[in-house]
Amino acid sequence: MVDWDGFDSHTYVNQNYGRRILQEDLQIMRFVMDELRDLAVIPESLRLAADIGAGPNLYPALLLAPYLHGKGTLEFVEHSAANLAYLRDALERGDGATLAVWAKFERLMRESGHRTSLRRVRDAAVVKAGSIFDLPVSHYDAVMCFFVAESITTDPAVFTTALDSLLRSLKPGGLFVTAHMVGSTGYQASPEAPEYPACSMSMADIEKSYIPYGPFRSTLTRHTPEQALRSGYDGMAALVGRRD
Repeated sequence: MVDWDGFDSHTYVNQNYGRRILQEDLQIMRFVMDELRDLAVIPESLRLAADIGAGPNLYPALLLAPYLHGKGTLEFVEHSAANLAYLRDALERGDGATLAVWAKFERLMRESGHRTSLRRVRDAAVVKAGSIFDLPVSHYDAVMCFFVAESITTDPAVFTTALDSLLRSLKPGGLFVTAHMVGSTGYQASPEAPEYPACSMSMADIEKSYIPYGPFRSTLTRHTPEQALRSGYDGMAALVGRRD
C-alpha cells in the first residue's frame, strides 16, 4: 500500500526544482508555450481549468495562467495530504519561502514573452482534495496533468483508466497539457523515502493512448547523463492537444 499522505513534498521540490531549472523541464516549457501559441488559444479565455494530481509543482499552472479568464478558476486537484498542505501554503497562504522556488520559473517564462505570474495563479487557485480516477465528465475547459498517470501504478491498465478519466473530464474541444515520465522504473521523493511505483511506458505507448481522444502534438525530452533528473527513465513526454 502506497503512503501518498507521507510524500515528502518539500524535499521533492528542493531536489527537482529548487536548485535549478532542469534542461528537460526547460524543453517542456518551451514546447508548451510554442504549442499554445500555435493552437491560437485566446488569452483569458478559459473559465474553468484544473491541474490534476498537481503535486508540489507550480510550473504547469504558470504555463496556463495567461489563458485564464480574469474571473476564471484553476482547480488544483490532489490526493496526497502532504501535497495538499504544500499547495495551500503556496497558493492560499502565500508563504514566501514556498513560492520563492517558483519565481525563477515565472521569470524565465516572462523573459520568453509568456505573460504569466504567480499572482495570477494564486488569484485563480482553488485547492481541493480529489483523485484522477474520480473526475466529472465534460466539465473543464482545460486540464493539465504532469507525471501522474504513469507514476501511481505499475499496471498499464490502471494508467489507461487514469488517462481516460482525465481526458473525459474535458468539454468537447477542451485543451489538455500533459507530461509523462518515459521508461520510468520508479522513484523516491527523498533519499530516505520508500520507492514509489511507476508504469514503464514507451513514447509510442503514450502517444497511442491519446489517439482516441483527439489531435495532439508531442515531444520527447533529451538529456545527457549529467543532466538527468535521476537514473531509471528515458526522457519526459509532453503533449498538447484538444479533445474531440
